[in-house]
Amino acid sequence: MKAMRDLDPYFETLRPTQTENFAVGADLFKSMLYQIERVDTPLDELERIGRADLERNVATLEVECASYAEKFFHDEAYQDPPTSKQQAARGTFDPEYLDYTLGKLMIRKLRADWEATRGGKGSWKDFHDKFLAYGGPPIPMIRKAMVGDAGSLF
Repeated sequence: MKAMRDLDPYFETLRPTQTENFAVGADLFKSMLYQIERVDTPLDELERIGRADLERNVATLEVECASYAEKFFHDEAYQDPPTSKQQAARGTFDPEYLDYTLGKLMIRKLRADWEATRGGKGSWKDFHDKFLAYGGPPIPMIRKAMVGDAGSLF
């Protein structure tokens, strides 16, 4: 952080000549790195060290995320340990899990708004039939058709 703050005056002197594509460049960066931090390590070596550090951090984060998610499913969703582990793996590594979860939350909110204006849980069958009758358009479009612009998506 100190290195970045120390570079502020230098960058301010370059501001009048900067363009959108402004970049320091490897030689100038290496020179500034040495002048400010007294780092004389070759840039490719610094990159190798940085990438190795990043890989270690990502690996640790993956393990910790999976562990936290497993505990969350067990404690908050009352899932048994094998199911918690399965859902944690799915939730932390499946890129489509977020889409699934957002869709589920939008449908639950839509059902709650439908239920609030149509007599409670007794209206769930009508909600289900009408919702499925629309086929597969985006949920916000179904929401508008079913309850108008009332309420938020979530």
